[in-house]
Amino acid sequence: MLQITRKPRFSGYNLKRIINILLGPLLFFAILIYPLQGVSYHAKEGLGLLLWMIAWWIMRPVHAGVTALLPISITAIFQIVPMETVLYKYASPIVILLLGANILTVSWQKWGLDKRIALLVLLKVGSDVKKQIIVWFALAAVLSSIIPNTIVATALIPIAVATLSAVGIKNSEDYRKSEYATGVLLALAWGSSIGFVTPLGGAMNLVVIQFVEDMFLHHEFMFITWIVNMLPLFFAVSIPLLLVILNFPYEFKQIPNGNVIFRNEYKLLGKIKTGEKWGAVLFAIAVILSFLRPLYVSILPELHPAYIFLTAAIITFLINVEGNQRMLTWKYTQPKLMWGMYYLFAGGTALGEILSKSGGADILVELIMPLANKGVLGAIMAFAVLAGVLSNIMTITGSMSIVIPLLISTLTQLGLNPLPLVYIVSAAGNVSIMLPSSSGGPAIVAGYGIDLAKMARRGAKAATIAIISAIAVGYLLVSYWPSYLP
Repeated sequence: MLQITRKPRFSGYNLKRIINILLGPLLFFAILIYPLQGVSYHAKEGLGLLLWMIAWWIMRPVHAGVTALLPISITAIFQIVPMETVLYKYASPIVILLLGANILTVSWQKWGLDKRIALLVLLKVGSDVKKQIIVWFALAAVLSSIIPNTIVATALIPIAVATLSAVGIKNSEDYRKSEYATGVLLALAWGSSIGFVTPLGGAMNLVVIQFVEDMFLHHEFMFITWIVNMLPLFFAVSIPLLLVILNFPYEFKQIPNGNVIFRNEYKLLGKIKTGEKWGAVLFAIAVILSFLRPLYVSILPELHPAYIFLTAAIITFLINVEGNQRMLTWKYTQPKLMWGMYYLFAGGTALGEILSKSGGADILVELIMPLANKGVLGAIMAFAVLAGVLSNIMTITGSMSIVIPLLISTLTQLGLNPLPLVYIVSAAGNVSIMLPSSSGGPAIVAGYGIDLAKMARRGAKAATIAIISAIAVGYLLVSYWPSYLP
C-alpha cells in the first residue's frame, strides 16, 4: 500500500522566517502600548517603526529594499507625519543620481570597460602576491568611490576568481584552504566596502548628504567639500585594513605564471570598443561637472549632479556603436539596475524624516546625550562605535539612516556644529566587512564559497582596528584642522 508522507505544516526554516517576520510588528506595537511618560503617541510610532525596520534589516525575512517601503505603508495607516514629506524621499534628487550613475556603470559592464581597467592595472603590477593584494584592494577602493560598491565587487571578483582558477584554486574548498585566495577575495570585499571618499560611492554616502542638507545646512552640500574632508579619514580606515590583509600567512610569494594569465585574459577582451570609450567619456564628464558645480551654480542653479548623471545616462540609449548596435537598450539595462538600492536609500531617509518630525529622534537624543556631553572625544566614540556595530550587522545605508539623524539632532541641541562628527561617523560606518549582510563585497565573496568563519574573525579584527584609527584621526582633525572645528 502506497504510504504518503505528509510534510510538517511548518518546517524549521518556515517557522524561523515566521518568527523573523513577526518580530518587527511585535516590537512596533510593544512600543505603542508601553507607557512612556511624557512621550507623544506619534513619537512612539516613530520609535516603533525604527525598531521594526532594524529587526527586518538584521533578520532579513524580506529583502532590505522591501523593508525600506515600510515608511509609506505605516505612515498611510497611522498618519505619523504628513504623507507628502515621506513620499518626497522616494523621488528625491539623490535617488535620481543613484539611477543615473547606475545606468552609466551598466554600460561599463556591457562593453567590458570595468574588466579592461582591472586587467590593465594588474599587468602593470606583475606576479608578486603582496603587490597583487595591494592592487586589488586599491583598485576596489578607488572604483567604489565613484561607483556603487556592489557593482565594483560584481565586476572585479569574477576576474579575481579567473586568476585563482588559473593557478589551481578552482572551487570553494580550495578557497577555504588557500590563504592567497582568502587574501585576494577579502581585499576586493573590504576595498569595495570603503568607497566613501566621494559621494558617488553608494547610497550610504548620499543618504548622509541628504540628512546634512535637510537637517543642518538647508542648502546644497557641494561634492568637493565632502572629498576634502573625507580624504584623511579614507586613509585612516584603508591603511589598517590593508595592513591586516598583507599579514595573512600566504602560501607563496609569487603567482605562478601571473603575467601570462593576465595577458591572456586581456587578449580575450580584444581591441577597445566604441562602447567602452563612450562609457568612460560620459561618466568622466558627469563626474567632472559634478565636482566643478561651485563654478556654475549661480548660472545653472537647478543643474544638480543628479540631473547631470541622468542626462549622461539618457545619452547612452541614444548612441549607436559597434555595427550600428545601440550602446544600451532598456531591455538589457532594466534587469541589471539596483532597484533595491534606490528603495533602501529612500526608505532610510524617510525613516529619518519620520523620527525627526514625530519627535522620536528627541527621545533617542535624550538617551545618548550623557555620552555626547562628555566632550568631543566622547561623542565621536559613542556615535562611531554605534555606526560601526550597526553597519556590520545590517546594511550601511540602514545604519547611516539611524545614526546620522540622531547625531545631527544631538549635536545641534548642544549648540555644536555636527559636520565634523558626520564625516568621522560616516567613515566608521563604512567599515562594513564582517558578514555577508554587511555590504555587497562580503556578500559576493560569500557566494563564491569563502570561509565565512574566517571572514568574520578577520573582519572583526580589521574593523576594530580601522574604527579605532578613524576615531583617533578624526579627533586629531577636529582638534587641529580649523575646518573640522565644531
